Amino acid sequence: MTRILLFALLLGLLVVAGCGGGGGGGGSTITVTSLTLSIPDNSTVATGGVLHIKAFATYSNGTSGYVNPSWGLVGAIGSIGPDGTFTAAASAAAGTIVATLSGFITNVSISVVVPGALSNYAVVASNLTNPNDIGLGDKHFFYLMAMSGAQTIYVNPDAGSWSVSGGVATIDANTGELTATSSGDGSVSALHNSAASSLPIRVTAPKVSVTGSTVEFSSFVAIAGAQVVFLDSAGNEVGRLTSDSGGQFSGLVSQSATDMYVDSVPAGYHAEFRYQSIYYYTGDPANCKAPIAAPTSGKNYGNVYLFSTNNPPPPPPNCG
Repeated sequence: MTRILLFALLLGLLVVAGCGGGGGGGGSTITVTSLTLSIPDNSTVATGGVLHIKAFATYSNGTSGYVNPSWGLVGAIGSIGPDGTFTAAASAAAGTIVATLSGFITNVSISVVVPGALSNYAVVASNLTNPNDIGLGDKHFFYLMAMSGAQTIYVNPDAGSWSVSGGVATIDANTGELTATSSGDGSVSALHNSAASSLPIRVTAPKVSVTGSTVEFSSFVAIAGAQVVFLDSAGNEVGRLTSDSGGQFSGLVSQSATDMYVDSVPAGYHAEFRYQSIYYYTGDPANCKAPIAAPTSGKNYGNVYLFSTNNPPPPPPNCG
């Protein structure tokens, strides 16, 4: 009887699977291609420690973003809530945190340890956060780590100890969740057992999607491997995109970008290019650059023309 019921269940699943997408007119199905968690694999957590874990997904249509997967645990390492809040067990253990989204599964191994004497405290950004490039309005969790003997472990800061300086963000003093509120430089700090630690951060303007291509000036042949760099008005790099094998470049660039240049070009080409009828040099863009319109989402930046050493262009204007 058990075999009959199992066969019936499997048959039902096959029928359901066979019916999926039947009304889509043959359209392609968007699937999850990667799922990344905000803590790295093989992480070590102090007993009773709390980690706020976020997940970031990439899809087959090229889109990506933070998501809310289903969470689970393997092993007696603690508990995890539907929002990804993990609380480590009260005793030493080893296991796995598992995240599932639309059938795609990822996991990280976790070791829970009883901490000894702690030293070398350090505030760290999550696995998904670049502390030097936090988008205005973004939310990110920060963690506190310390050395326990030869181990580096996540520990809880003292209750209410998180703070942020520079006026660039607010932070939940108990959880370490930061909300970026103003562009500029600042730092995130935490306190544990009277030991303080801080991490510099930079909040930048929101990111927008830009596209374009790099081509040889006279032949219009695509050039791969050219790194197109975007700067803000203060000369800080706020985006770097590399042309692919077809000469195309695309990606996210801070909306604060006002200048662009080529940082490196393939052998056989001058370190020069022309963008929208403006010439640029590379190497020292501060001495040879011109403002561009602030990037807007979806704007196509057209062709970036590179020049072969056998076909040098006339001297660019305003470049000494």
